[in-house]
Amino acid sequence: MLTEAVIEIKALETRYGPMVIHDNLNLTVQQGEIIALIGDSGVGKSTLL
Repeated sequence: MLTEAVIEIKALETRYGPMVIHDNLNLTVQQGEIIALIGDSGVGKSTLL
């Protein structure tokens, strides 16, 4: 059974000057899903949120 997407990001690009933080990022979170963002310090997790 497919559920509704409550968050959908398509082709996100984030830059700070010449530094690319996100390049063509896609993310879909379905209703009821639990996700985690993991990664090293400074890789753009908080910027994404």
